Amino acid sequence: MMFKTGAWRRWLVGRKLQRCIESPVFVVGAGRSGTTALCEMLDRHSNILMARGEGPIVHRFGLLAYEHQFSKKAGYYQHNTALVGETFRKSISSLCLDCVWGPRYRVGLLPSQAKIRDLRTSSKKPLKRWGVKAFPDEHSAAGLVWLYPNAKFIYIFRNGIDVVRSMSKFPSFKLMSFEEKCRFWGERVFRYEYLRRHERAICVRFDNFVENSKEVCDRLFEHLALPKETGPATLSSGTIFHPLDGPTQTANPKSVFAQREPAYTSWEAAERNTFKKLCGKAMDLLEYEIPF
Repeated sequence: MMFKTGAWRRWLVGRKLQRCIESPVFVVGAGRSGTTALCEMLDRHSNILMARGEGPIVHRFGLLAYEHQFSKKAGYYQHNTALVGETFRKSISSLCLDCVWGPRYRVGLLPSQAKIRDLRTSSKKPLKRWGVKAFPDEHSAAGLVWLYPNAKFIYIFRNGIDVVRSMSKFPSFKLMSFEEKCRFWGERVFRYEYLRRHERAICVRFDNFVENSKEVCDRLFEHLALPKETGPATLSSGTIFHPLDGPTQTANPKSVFAQREPAYTSWEAAERNTFKKLCGKAMDLLEYEIPF
C-alpha cells in the first residue's frame, strides 16, 4: 500500500486515536484560566495527543448521551431511537471524535509537527489518551463518561481578578463590558464546581501550576495513569502562552507574573464594587481573597 506523506500521517494518527477512543482527557476551565497552557503541557507527553483549539460541540454530545441514558425521558428516547445500546454509544462517540479530529479520525485539527513525528517513528510509546478543551456541565460530564468509559477530567481554575484583567486584553473577550466579564467568570465557577468532587476529575489551581509545575505535572499524570516525563514540566515552566495581549513567549511564568502589578490596580471604584457583587461568592468558593 502506497501513501503520500500527508495521507500516511493521517492514517497512522487516526489508527492510534481509534485504539484509545474510550480514554479521553477533557480539559475544563473558564477562558483565560490556563487551559491552553495545560493542553500544551499535556500534549508534550509522549502518550497523549491533544487537539488544538477548543471542542465547543463536545459537551453537546455529552448532553445527548445524558438525555438518552439518564434523564427522566430516557425510556422514551431509547424506545423511539433506532440505534440502541452499544450501537448508539459507539456511533455517538465516533461522531464526537469526527468533530474533533476530522472524519473518522483523519486529524483535521493537526497537533504539533513534533508530536506527529514522534507518533510516526516511535512504536515503544503508544498513544494512550487523546484530549480536547471542553465545557461540560454536570449532566454533560455524566454523558461523556457513558460515551467514553475511561474518560478523565482536568479542571483548572484561577483567581477571578486575574481572569477578568486578562479577558480585557484578549480579542475573544475584549468587546465584553466589565460586568459581562465578571458574570462570565463567576457563572463558570459554579458551572464547573461539580468537578471539584467528581471521581473522574482532578483540580489544578493556576497559582500552583505556575509555582510548582513539576509537582502538578506528576500529579496529573498519576491521575491519568501515565508514566512521569520531564518534558511537560520543562515546557510549562519555561513558556507563557498568550500572555495578556501578547504572543506566546519563552520565559519563566513565575518570574513574569511576580513582576506584574495587582490586576485590580487600574480598576475604578465602580468596577471594584461590580466585581465584589458579581464574583464575591465565586471567589469565596475557590478560597481567593478580594484585597479591596
